[in-house]
Amino acid sequence: MKPMRYRGYPARIEYSDEDGCFVGRVAGIRDIITFHGESVGEVREAFEEAVEFYLESCDERGETPNKPYSGKLLLRIDPEVHAAVAEAAEVDGVSTNHWVSERLSEAVVEKERASTTPKTDSYDSNVKKLNLTICNTAISPGSSSVKTAVLLGAGSSIPAGFPSTKKLTQIVRSGKGVTRESDSSYYIDFNSAVLQEGTTTLVIELVNHLHEVQRQYYEHYGLNRTPNYEDIAYLISQGCEQWKGEIDNPVVLSFIDRLRSDMASEVHELEQYDFKTCINHTENEDLLASLLEESLNYIVDIVWRCLLGNPNSVRQLGVIKHICESSCVTSISTLCHDTHLETFLRNEGIGLADGFRDRYDSGIRYWNGGFSSNGSIPFLKLHGSIDWFELYPHGGTIFDNRVGIVSADLDCQRLQDGSGEWLDTTGRPMLLIGTFNKISQYSAGVFRDLHCCFRSTLNNANQLIVCGYGFGDKGINNEIIDWVSGSRKRRIIVFHPEPDDLLSNARPAIRNNWMKWEKHNSVSVVTKLLEDVDVTDLSL
Repeated sequence: MKPMRYRGYPARIEYSDEDGCFVGRVAGIRDIITFHGESVGEVREAFEEAVEFYLESCDERGETPNKPYSGKLLLRIDPEVHAAVAEAAEVDGVSTNHWVSERLSEAVVEKERASTTPKTDSYDSNVKKLNLTICNTAISPGSSSVKTAVLLGAGSSIPAGFPSTKKLTQIVRSGKGVTRESDSSYYIDFNSAVLQEGTTTLVIELVNHLHEVQRQYYEHYGLNRTPNYEDIAYLISQGCEQWKGEIDNPVVLSFIDRLRSDMASEVHELEQYDFKTCINHTENEDLLASLLEESLNYIVDIVWRCLLGNPNSVRQLGVIKHICESSCVTSISTLCHDTHLETFLRNEGIGLADGFRDRYDSGIRYWNGGFSSNGSIPFLKLHGSIDWFELYPHGGTIFDNRVGIVSADLDCQRLQDGSGEWLDTTGRPMLLIGTFNKISQYSAGVFRDLHCCFRSTLNNANQLIVCGYGFGDKGINNEIIDWVSGSRKRRIIVFHPEPDDLLSNARPAIRNNWMKWEKHNSVSVVTKLLEDVDVTDLSL
């Protein structure tokens, strides 16, 4: 059977029962090019589009595309082996070339049969699908040889006056001015002298207990780290996931047993309350599980309410504007939950494609997964946003659920769609909070599309500018490491005033690769804060 071919490139195609479609990849080259389709006609069209996109991308980057193998293989082998091969071929009555070709084919088939590696990757298929839809994102001609991706961490919001991770942790731990209202949400008033009571008091006690558990862990292993609210959220999420049956980890069960013992008095106190009014609890649910779930809601509510409001300054964002206007920007990715960056760029006339429709419908912009729109720059909020809400039409089914950006002047608890139908929400925005628990969330819902696009647009860039990011997210770090390893022409520019502090607090995988990157001039550091960076510090 002859393989499907296009412009000299052969395709290897299989049917994926899991994805319900044909998936394929271009064979015979080192670069990975994948595609998919529901029918033979669709997969052929996707194959040809993938090859065309690959050749165009190589041409834009000034790189030579991989050529399909010619089918001619020159071998240098031991003369005795050569003689044995010639004898075996003569016995079989075929040429030496034919005999060797058959034995190699058998070896390849046997290796594939024994391999435990999946033959297809639906995630890579999604990447290629996005690759085919993302168009040239240059805002101005700029430099045709430099294509820049931008990654901003939560630290980039500090110059705007938003609280740092340290400050948010202090607020979460103190609970000052926090009250739990009848809608099951937590509100904060820094000027309030109201004392915590009931559920709020128990939640704060649990939060501080887990903070101490994490602190002791860091101290025991000699790690130069201070626990923050995301570490606490991760511990809580592990307990919640274990109870839901989403993970099966005996170590987590041991931790929960210890926690139950440590928090015995608080759980007993919880029994004194009316569960229907003070905590989301069902008859047969474990009380500690309810308290953990409530504590996670508490952290989310405090964080997003602290990030509401307008920035104190946007001067520091001038350099981001300059990058957008003077370079071909493949994407801007941010781990910030607040909205000051996108608001500033749009006010400055920079077009952004954030995965939501351009127009509001009754104060809501609905998710459509589009990251290419009239030359706009893909804008990826990889950890969610304070104005993203899951929307459930009242009386609807799971097929009617949607995600939308809700206008700031609307009450997220009282929303209606364009036809006047009431929309139910959890009252909390879609935020990814925690540490290692985020990685599994990257593959679900809108976050799957966002991270798929992040990988795709990063691969289209040869320069990554990083600011306000401490290299603490294992999932993001893996993408960066893979990206740098993909080409000697790629480099990272990091804005940070204290590179040694940055590396000492980064995850080990980044530290282990950093020296290699420096050796090959793949990374450079601008030792300044974002607000102090000048356009002359950049070579775009």
